[in-house]
Parts: sequence; C-alpha cells; structure tokens
Amino acid sequence: MIGAPTRILLIRHGHHDPQGRFLQHECTGLDDLGRAQADRLARRLAATSDLIDLVLASRAARAHQTATVVAEALGSPEPDRTCDLCEMHPGAAEGLTYPDMAERFGPNYRSVPGAEYFPDWLPGAVARLRSLADRASGRAAALITHSGVIKASFAAFGRMDEPSAEAVVADNTAITEWSRSTDPDDPRSKVWSLVRHNDTAHLLTR
Repeated sequence: MIGAPTRILLIRHGHHDPQGRFLQHECTGLDDLGRAQADRLARRLAATSDLIDLVLASRAARAHQTATVVAEALGSPEPDRTCDLCEMHPGAAEGLTYPDMAERFGPNYRSVPGAEYFPDWLPGAVARLRSLADRASGRAAALITHSGVIKASFAAFGRMDEPSAEAVVADNTAITEWSRSTDPDDPRSKVWSLVRHNDTAHLLTR
C-alpha cells in the first residue's frame, strides 16, 4: 500500500544446543527451551497478526523451526528458507568444535576454506538486507535469523560502519524492528528508524 510504512522485524531464532560445534546448515534445530521461546514469540506476534505480512527464515533448522511456529500462529504459509538470512557460513569448519577448527585452520573463519569471515561477509549481508527490505516495501516482514544478521542490520539501516559484538546484542527470539515511511512526501522516507532492539518482553510473562 502506498504510504504504508515498511517494517522489518529481525528476530533471532530460539535456543538450540550446538554442543560446542559450528553449525549452520547442519543445525539439528531447537531444543526444549527454544521451542518454548518460539511458542511465546508466536503468541505475542499473533496478538498483532494484522501487522505481519511476510515470514521468512534462514536455512538453519533452528531459524526455520522458529519461523514455522510463528507462521502457524499467524495463519501464514510455510515460511520460505533463504541464505539471505544466514549468518557467516563456517565452510570446512561446519560441525567442528573450536579447538578442532583452531588446530586445523586457525583461530577464526578467515583461514577456513569456504568460510565467511565477518568483516568480509558484512557488505554482502548489508546488500541482502536492503534487498529484502525492498521486497517488503509497504509491508511488515518477520525475518527469523541470527545474531550476526541482526548486527548487520545496524550497518544496513542504522549507518553503523561495523557493528561489534559489544555494541549489538540479540537474545534468543528477541525482536529488533526497523521502520521507514514509503510516502515520498514524508521526510522519514529517506531514513530508517530503529523502533526497538532486543525486545524479549514475551519471555518475561507466562
């Protein structure tokens, strides 16, 4: 709808137990705590279901399972899975523990074959988020993703050069929302506004 704001709700997946391993596409999904968190998130979003038009998820099982619970509560179709919402892929470190990775390749993803190192990954993540925002223009999109992508949103929408782990924290099922007017006569159509960050109010009530 012309003039309706674009609302991007970036939501971190529910809790999972990687058992100390780097897991992205090989993730086994939510644990009991994560499923409970996803249920509370879904019930909260369902209370304002008229505000959510689109649900997408990364390809990791923990994100897709969280998104599926949300979509069911909203009466939405099965959420699409997209690597546009994946955080850094571990490449050859997938399934390894940190000591295993450090011994074989080095202390971070920079030296891991096929892995994505955060400073190199960030520009592409910014471009992908902006593309998803264009796709959702004039609508509200719930994007179930990862902490790295939520950090990247502060560069994509908040003009932060390189968000740090200390500056941007995202808890499991926390909501970070960005909004922008689509009315060309509204000065707010030129910039994104941060509506809320790390919002976990649904986890604080029964």
